[in-house]
Amino acid sequence: MDTILENDRNIVRQNKQLPQVGDILAVYCGLYYHYGVYIGNYRVIHYSAKNKNFGTNITIHETTLDRFLRGGRCLICRFPDKYRKPDLEEKVLTAIRNPNLFTVLDSASALLTEFSSSGFHLYSGKDTADRARSRIGEGKYNLIFNNCEHFAVWCKTGVSQSSQVSAVLSLLAKVPAKLL
Repeated sequence: MDTILENDRNIVRQNKQLPQVGDILAVYCGLYYHYGVYIGNYRVIHYSAKNKNFGTNITIHETTLDRFLRGGRCLICRFPDKYRKPDLEEKVLTAIRNPNLFTVLDSASALLTEFSSSGFHLYSGKDTADRARSRIGEGKYNLIFNNCEHFAVWCKTGVSQSSQVSAVLSLLAKVPAKLL
């Protein structure tokens, strides 16, 4: 699947300078990347529990850049000029041919992207930061449908998508049902 974020399987650059307002930041946390929106003055808005990425009371809130990075390296995500949506038809057909939890979740994720996207648009740095601020306090976290990557990508593009979730669901959807 083509994604709008560029990390691992996409392109991320390590930045040795301070990020710019509206940059989407990623920090590698072992098994996954954690995402946030840089709003200036060494501050980041992200979706997480107050003192760690997971836990209880996961909300969108503002924190320091150091707290966001937790000793990790700052990666700045780049976005292409055009966005290609997931192949919804292929994912739905896979779910019909091989109905299991992962094929259904994969097609549901693609369907949600299709219907929830107001359209791909690269917002300016200020607009991206303003969009992030507009959601501070939100507590509707969902690992598959509304996580930190969904939030950060939406702030920058208007599309709520997670390349990490899509990659895992697409991979799991290809596993034969007998093995699950």
